[in-house]
Amino acid sequence: MSDIKALFPLDSNPFYAGYGNRINDVWAYRAVGIPIVRIFTINPKGELKHELTQTFQSSYSYMSVIVDQLFPSRLEPANDFSQNVYWRDPIPTIEESPEV
Repeated sequence: MSDIKALFPLDSNPFYAGYGNRINDVWAYRAVGIPIVRIFTINPKGELKHELTQTFQSSYSYMSVIVDQLFPSRLEPANDFSQNVYWRDPIPTIEESPEV
C-alpha cells in the first residue's frame, strides 16, 4: 500500500477507507494514513465492526443504505463532456401521433 501511495503527489492520499478481516489490515491502513474513523473489520459471519468505537456493528447490506453518509461524493456534477454523458446514446425522440 505504501508503494501505491508513493505513486501519488505527497500532499494527497489515494486511500479513503479500509476494510479488512485482521488486525494487521488495520495497522496497514493506519500506516498509509487512513483515519481510524474509516477503518472497518469483517468477522467470519460477514459482520462489519468499526475499529474506533468497537461498539458499531453492521452488515454489507446496511452499509449500502448509509454509504452516502460515510463516503460522500468528491466528484463534480457531470457536464456535457464527461464520459458519463458524452458516450451514451441520445434519448430517442417520440413523436406524438395525431388523434383520430
